[in-house]
Amino acid sequence: MNKLISDILSNILSSKKMRTNRKIDKLKQEVLEGIKLSRREIENRKKGIEGESTIEQLKEVIIPDLEDILLKLDNKIIPKRRVDRYSLAYGNALKMWDWDMENATELYEKLADIHNDYQDVL
Repeated sequence: MNKLISDILSNILSSKKMRTNRKIDKLKQEVLEGIKLSRREIENRKKGIEGESTIEQLKEVIIPDLEDILLKLDNKIIPKRRVDRYSLAYGNALKMWDWDMENATELYEKLADIHNDYQDVL
């Protein structure tokens, strides 16, 4: 009977780990897309194409934040507590930079998706 219980628990844990790994892989892909989108936004600003984000925001906050999240995912050093899994770039866009949520840009939507998925990754 103990062996049966042990096998059941092992299967449950294995299944949960597989779901978590899929979530991590999906989030990594989202973060890479966010970095690519941010770099494209930098090029647009350099060409004089207006947008909600500035070069400074992109270079000094958004890209470093996304790279930090990616590093944590790659090295499996994801904060255990949900409250500690927070995207600084999303927080700034939402609260400090006053980006327009009602007419959200592709970048804002991507940062929101990354933030939400990062919070729910474990």
